[in-house]
Amino acid sequence: MITNSWLLFFAVFIPLVSAPLSLIFSDKVSNRFTALSNVVNFLVIAGMYSAVSHGKLLVLELNTGFNFKLSFMADSLSLLCGLIFIAVWTLTSFYSIGYMSHEHAQRRYNLFSLLSLAGTLGVVFTRNLFSLYIFFEILSVASYVMVVHEESFEARKAGLKYILMGIIGGLTLLLAMVCTYHITGTVDLL
Repeated sequence: MITNSWLLFFAVFIPLVSAPLSLIFSDKVSNRFTALSNVVNFLVIAGMYSAVSHGKLLVLELNTGFNFKLSFMADSLSLLCGLIFIAVWTLTSFYSIGYMSHEHAQRRYNLFSLLSLAGTLGVVFTRNLFSLYIFFEILSVASYVMVVHEESFEARKAGLKYILMGIIGGLTLLLAMVCTYHITGTVDLL
């Protein structure tokens, strides 16, 4: 049974909205705000469990104004992955409150941690290749900043390798999306 659910919207867009908001606080408050945002997002994703465990497929489509829609779904596999990711991200955000307290650019770290989470959850809950591509690119760029966060020579070197792999992966995904659309006339996964 297919059911429309705005919980999918909130699961992906809470970290997207929280990311720029994390910049307006002091470092200490930003760290706590990030952890709180992740807790709220965990509760949103956990809120999908009841419906999915009763055999419902949660879906949501958002019109972009173009031929493609941002389309999300939660089935038992994507919900399991989403719960694992948000649980680990939440635990990590609490751990980073102490760990990051002596580091530089804590607000930048929180900004890109939340953007990486949004990209990850967007990929997990996607229902079409267009949405997958958009959130894969958000994840790639945001994760790159996390890789080079230390700003050392080694971090920059690793970041260069990472961004090159991300560009190659993104272009491959884009080519696959165009080919799939050309052959089938749709980018929907279901």
